[in-house]
Amino acid sequence: MHNTNCELNNGELIAIVGSNGAGKSTMMRCISGEYRPASGSVVWKGKDISQYRITDMAKERAMLTQANNTNTGFNVSQVVMLGRYPHYDYYPAKSDNEIVESSISSQGLDRFKERSYSTTLRSCGQQRTLGKRQIAVAR
Repeated sequence: MHNTNCELNNGELIAIVGSNGAGKSTMMRCISGEYRPASGSVVWKGKDISQYRITDMAKERAMLTQANNTNTGFNVSQVVMLGRYPHYDYYPAKSDNEIVESSISSQGLDRFKERSYSTTLRSCGQQRTLGKRQIAVAR
């Protein structure tokens, strides 16, 4: 990737498209902090992400990749709750459960919430469900 620049605003839904090998996954890994750019920087709220603690960044953003080990035994609600993990101490609070319920409902996934995560992927088609998973986890 060369000369890549973008600005993402709160509440926007964006799509990153490109051919195989164009750098879409690399860009997402740089934004998530998994990779460090060879040159340049990733700035989050005016500050280089390398200056943030991992726990602070975990509260700000989440990333769910296309290829996941789905043999966890978790249902859809539990997977979405993983996105709340940085926000609670030992156990989810009532407010965490409410946020998960609201996120699932806002995406029209109520009928899937108790279904096995891996079963939901197989029955709904992994690609179609991926976007819904990413949106729900990000909330």
